[in-house]
Amino acid sequence: MRKYFFVWICKGGYRVYQYLSGFGLHSKIKYVIDNDESKHGNKFFDIEIIGTAELEQIYDNYENAIVFVASGSAAIIKKQLIDMGFDERELIPFVIANLSIKPTPYQFFSERKGEIKSVLALLADEQSRNCYVSLVNYKMTMDTKWLKEIFEDESGQYFDPIMNLNNNESFVDCGAYIGDTLDNYHQKVGTWEDYYCFEADPNVCNNLKKHIFERGYSPCHVYNIGCWNEDTEINFEPDSAGTGAIKKNNIGIKVKADSLDHVLKDKRVTVIKMDIEGAEQNAIEGAKGIITSQRPKLAICIYHSLEDFIEIPQKLHMMNPKYKLYIRHYREMADSENVCYAI
Repeated sequence: MRKYFFVWICKGGYRVYQYLSGFGLHSKIKYVIDNDESKHGNKFFDIEIIGTAELEQIYDNYENAIVFVASGSAAIIKKQLIDMGFDERELIPFVIANLSIKPTPYQFFSERKGEIKSVLALLADEQSRNCYVSLVNYKMTMDTKWLKEIFEDESGQYFDPIMNLNNNESFVDCGAYIGDTLDNYHQKVGTWEDYYCFEADPNVCNNLKKHIFERGYSPCHVYNIGCWNEDTEINFEPDSAGTGAIKKNNIGIKVKADSLDHVLKDKRVTVIKMDIEGAEQNAIEGAKGIITSQRPKLAICIYHSLEDFIEIPQKLHMMNPKYKLYIRHYREMADSENVCYAI
């Protein structure tokens, strides 16, 4: 019984192709799909790019065909295909990272059951415990049934009601990107006392400054700095999708990095948000003085590594045992966008 694959083109689509190539299965990719009509008829690794109309016409011609949805917009694409008449069981969100890392999530969590239990004991409500267990189960099995009951609207990420944000916050936005969190803050809360934006990517930071100027947001303080645990230079690999990351090898460019304790010395801080592509643990260490002395509300992403998923809640508890910890999840068809709140 032969199987054929259709891959939704995007950054994840490249990774799917590379992964399948490792097993000699790339020849099974019959078409690549994209909603951008300007790409239709072009080639992706010598594979024709088509639109959804063509997909609908030819799909039934392939026995046991599978659509890999390898996109951060998987929920939108899923709805689009279901509205066209596709069976949800034929749509597979493909999280390549969970298959390509060693140890695998199954191996990792199987070996650290005791630490999972210790994190569960730290969580402040039943919703957090259910969310955490479901995420562990999904990471180990890649069965999306574990995500169906726990995901929340992405517009609420960092703004859960437990944060109880007000108009007088001094908000530190680590990984400010082009101002998406700032926009949400303005829409949901309104004004602020101070807003500090940290963005390591120089090009993205310039766009962020332009964004802030055009919208008249004030007061806003922008730092082209990567959040870290010391004043240094680090290797940074920019990314067109805005998910550039710090690298331990010599890949990318050199950027300035520093600790929040140093940059914001003597500044009032009431909220810290971190979504910095795996640099969270170092940045938390670099904010230890602020966290222990001012006890700001925290919204820290814990999905960039399996270690973060366990060690960040533990680290926050050790820094300030008075914090109440909560876990929330904001992505329907993938295990990214997990946030640990500390209140």
